[in-house]
Amino acid sequence: MTRHAPRLHGILAVIGLALALIGGPALPAQAAPSPAPLDLGAAQTYSVLGASTVTNTGHTTTSGDLGVSPGTSVTGMSAGQVGGLILVGADAGAAHADLESAYADAVGRVSQTILSPEIGASTLTPGVYRANSTLAITGSVTLDAGNDPNAVFIFQIGSTLTTASGSSVRLVNGAQAANVFWQVGSSATMGTYSTFAGTILALVSITVTTGTTFDGRALAVTAAVTLDSNIFTLTPLRLGTLTASTGGAALSAVVLNGTSTQYATGSGPQWLIVDDRGTGAPWTLTVTATAATSAPGSTELIARTLPIDSLVIDPGPITAGPNGSNPARIVGRPLTMSGTPQVLLSTVGSNPGTYLLTPSFSLAVPPNAFRSNFSGEINASPVNPYVTTLTFTIS
Repeated sequence: MTRHAPRLHGILAVIGLALALIGGPALPAQAAPSPAPLDLGAAQTYSVLGASTVTNTGHTTTSGDLGVSPGTSVTGMSAGQVGGLILVGADAGAAHADLESAYADAVGRVSQTILSPEIGASTLTPGVYRANSTLAITGSVTLDAGNDPNAVFIFQIGSTLTTASGSSVRLVNGAQAANVFWQVGSSATMGTYSTFAGTILALVSITVTTGTTFDGRALAVTAAVTLDSNIFTLTPLRLGTLTASTGGAALSAVVLNGTSTQYATGSGPQWLIVDDRGTGAPWTLTVTATAATSAPGSTELIARTLPIDSLVIDPGPITAGPNGSNPARIVGRPLTMSGTPQVLLSTVGSNPGTYLLTPSFSLAVPPNAFRSNFSGEINASPVNPYVTTLTFTIS
């Protein structure tokens, strides 16, 4: 078999990638299964929905719609204060009808636990809870989803719901305001400068006093909603997944000079890391590689293999996408590949949301790695490319 001089030969290297995904941490056992969420229908887009009137004092803002039906009176709110639409009368009729249906659904759920009249300083896991008469929150109540992003909390309250000034509803371990529902048999009153989470479905009225912040909805079935310098946020329901979307890269052609190592380099398409688990847990992206091997050619029939550590991957700059919190807390540095799992990216603390990066690759091709069936430069399709398989695991 005749071998040509290495300096006349070009090599086009190509990297192929394979992706493996692993979900988040295992969920702990719960005393009772999490119930199904309430279907709010057309009321889903509303931060505030009254039946007779909606009245505001001071500067209140909402991220969702604000409306009233069958009434038509909204006072103290302008379009600039509402993230969605202001809808009254028939325009909010469908939302009001769906609110009535959701309220009836909440009343009909089978309760799993009877609550004491005061739940401040307590920690509750997912389920359906019932307070036979009144329910109060003084201090802080903690809703713990147990790392289940689909966990649902439903509270059935026989008469009134009252939160004290400065009180709070805390959501931990993946609990989401969009999956917390408070069905109130008469009226609800939120104390001044309190922090509340979830959707209130009150049969009569809702009063949100000065300075209260609200991650969720205030929906009144038969009477008024009264506001006073409040902030309403509708945090979207997170999907509860941890995923990585990655791609490969075609590397540059290399003309070997016969005396020194050459480097085939290139950048892949943009990668996406999406953490919608809602747990706040850190995550890592690990990677392993197979050796870079050329395909056998028409003249030299034996494939050539380069050492695994001939390949280097550099994640490059990491930027935040939708809902990304702090990309500076994601650690990524150039990694010389091996056949055992290595951490390419890792978080320092919680990094939910989406993150974007465009990695670069470098394959070291030694001078003796020529292919005898290559003559001159390669400018077209990859003939006998070097191929390595990268396997990613995110967890």
